[in-house]
Amino acid sequence: MKKLKVGEKYEIEWRDTFSKNGWHKIEEIQEWAKRGSDFISSVGYFVGEYGEFMVFSGMLATDILTEHTIGLIQYIPKGCIKKCYKLSG
Repeated sequence: MKKLKVGEKYEIEWRDTFSKNGWHKIEEIQEWAKRGSDFISSVGYFVGEYGEFMVFSGMLATDILTEHTIGLIQYIPKGCIKKCYKLSG
C-alpha cells in the first residue's frame, strides 16, 4: 500500500473479523472459515499508522485549532485492509 497523507480523505476496503458464540461442531467451524467474513467499505480522514493499525477519523474539525479536532476514530488492522483510495474533497 502506498504512503497515506495525514488529514487526507480515503475510502478503505477491509475484511471484517467475526465470531460465533456458544458450542459448535468442528464441521460448522470449518464451514464458517471457508465462507470467511465480509468486506467493509469505510470512508475517513487518515490520522496515522500506529503499530499494526491504520487509524482513520470520521470527523475532522478543520477550522478549530484545539487538541480535540478529530472524532469517530476507527482502528483497522493493516492485515485486514484490501484497498485504499484517496478521495477528493
